[in-house]
Order: sequence, then C-alpha cells, then structure tokens
Amino acid sequence: MAVVVFDFDGTLLRGDSTKLMFKLLTSNKGWFIYYYYLIHFIGLIVYLFSGNDLRLMESRRKYLRKNSHKITPQLSAKLKRNLFQNVESRMEYYLGKGDKCVIISAGFKEVINIILGNEQIDVFASSIYEEIKVRLNFERKVDVINKFSLPEDESLIAFGNSAGDIPMLRIAKKAFWVDEHGEISEFER
Repeated sequence: MAVVVFDFDGTLLRGDSTKLMFKLLTSNKGWFIYYYYLIHFIGLIVYLFSGNDLRLMESRRKYLRKNSHKITPQLSAKLKRNLFQNVESRMEYYLGKGDKCVIISAGFKEVINIILGNEQIDVFASSIYEEIKVRLNFERKVDVINKFSLPEDESLIAFGNSAGDIPMLRIAKKAFWVDEHGEISEFER
C-alpha cells in the first residue's frame, strides 16, 4: 500500500481554487474584481512588497466564511470542470488499488471538499472557519506528511506543481511534476 499525496491548486485543479470560488460567488466580472482584489487592498500591497500573502489569504478567508452559506454542493459540478482529467484519473487509479490518497494544500479545505466530493480523500488545508496562522506550503507540507508515521512497507508518492511542493516531492519515493496543462512527468531531484 502507498500513501499518495497531491497538491491541489495547479496540480489537480487548473488554476486557484480560492479564485474560482470567488468567481462563482460573485455575479459578474466587476463584482469579482471588487471582492477578490479591491476589498483586500492592504493584503495585496503587503504581498506585493514583502512576498508574504498571509494577510491577503486571511482577508479572503473571512469573506469566504461570511459567504459560506453560498458554498454548496451544487457548485461542485461547475468547479469540477477545472480538474485536470489525467491527474484525477491517477488519483482514481490509486484509490482503486486501495492506496491512501491525501490532499495537502495551501488552499481552503471546504472549497477543496466541494470540488472533489470524495470522502475517501483526506484533506489537509486551511479552514474558512479558523484564522490562518501559517500557510501550508513548503516545509509545512513535509511536516504534515511526517505525522502520517508511514510503516516500512508503505511508500510515499507525491504530485506537485510549484516551488511550494518541492520539499514534499523530494522526500517521496516516487514524485511527479504537473505542468500548467496538466501533463504529468517524473520529478527530477
């Protein structure tokens, strides 16, 4: 048996799940720009000048929490269209073999769960209901994996697409890189 870890945004999903959710929660492009960018102006400025997006994500989390009643399973079909079919097929393959599939993401677990609609998959991500203290990225993904306490007979397989996934990919027995088109290749260490 293997534990198969997937990043979500850009790996399983084409694009950013938070941004996609904001698009669905707003009625038009003007409102999207207002709610996704303008009301988070201070967080955007901090991010642009420091590279730290924690304040921006916290501000967006509060908006999603306030509008959580609009995050319904009916949105799943619209969001599911953005999954990379070949990566989703890989996940289904591993689940079919009896492997444990896990999502470790810097996104929000409620959004990820709506998109996936699969209770067999454990999701480790921020919650829209809890303040974000740290972003689940880079070495923090490795910290989550280390909590699994993998027995000797289990191997770790990982899929990622960004610099924030590289530490996770480096510790995996088998690691795969997903490009911006959803194409999968072996990760070169």
